[in-house]
Amino acid sequence: MFYQRLFRPDDPDDLLRVRAMIHAGVRAYPHSYFHVGVLQWWVYYDPTDEDIAHCNVYVWEDAHGDIVGLLFYVRHYLEFEMIVHPRARGSCLESEMIAFAEAQLCCGVHHDALHFEAICVFLDDIYRRALLDRLGYMGEPTLTRLWIDLTQPLPTPVLPKGFAFLPAMRDDAAYLEQRVGAHVNAFTRSLMTPHMYAQFMRSAPLYDPALDVVAVAPDGTFAAFALTWYDDALQWGEFEPVGTRQAYQRQGIGRAVMLEGLRRLKARGATHAHVACHAEHLGTRAFYRACGFREVTTVYSYKKELARR
Repeated sequence: MFYQRLFRPDDPDDLLRVRAMIHAGVRAYPHSYFHVGVLQWWVYYDPTDEDIAHCNVYVWEDAHGDIVGLLFYVRHYLEFEMIVHPRARGSCLESEMIAFAEAQLCCGVHHDALHFEAICVFLDDIYRRALLDRLGYMGEPTLTRLWIDLTQPLPTPVLPKGFAFLPAMRDDAAYLEQRVGAHVNAFTRSLMTPHMYAQFMRSAPLYDPALDVVAVAPDGTFAAFALTWYDDALQWGEFEPVGTRQAYQRQGIGRAVMLEGLRRLKARGATHAHVACHAEHLGTRAFYRACGFREVTTVYSYKKELARR
């Protein structure tokens, strides 16, 4: 028997228990769970300015009160993501969570409208992949996940003359304008605004401004960034998201930002780190390999055409 309720983003205990679920998953399946920092980016950065963390994130608890599942959906993008405890993989819990997500995404859709929903699944999660196949979803490789060993020596990050790294990100207006400008320039479909990013910085419990690595051009323009996350319990670092303004690409600035992020993670005690990129972006995959990462797994995106129930 499982019990569903809204996730409480302002309750430290909820986050701790979700982290415990992810830690159990990583220990059982090292390359099959997203970093808790990626979860922070999903839940606390709201791409639609609709207060997602307070209305679109749910947890499932077992009879002992342990959190064994987390699901969030974004109706604007017609997507949902879910994480389950390793002991719940392949159980009825996953079917229950998927059915709930489908119902939420279909709510309010015009009676004859059809749309797609998507969910990411790691390559070796054979239970969920089989379940989604049975439910009529179609999967395809979407992300390549890469890993680096931080116990080995790292190259020194080198920026072009006149460039510098921010010691830490700040939430004042000038910094926010530049940080968001760099993000939107790198990811042209992004809806990010300074208000959204300020809310994210202030609400995400694990956000660390010193790990929001930014390279600044001589004229003060934020040229490249790498939002870096650290989980001290697993000594595990993660990069999400990473980007470079188009005018500053292919100048070694993105690589320098990555190496600076790795340096800062290692200084915190990280022994390894992950990053992910679109599988079809061969140039990006080569870029991360040039930074010292190696490819370890593939993440599939599953989609299904749905009509309103």
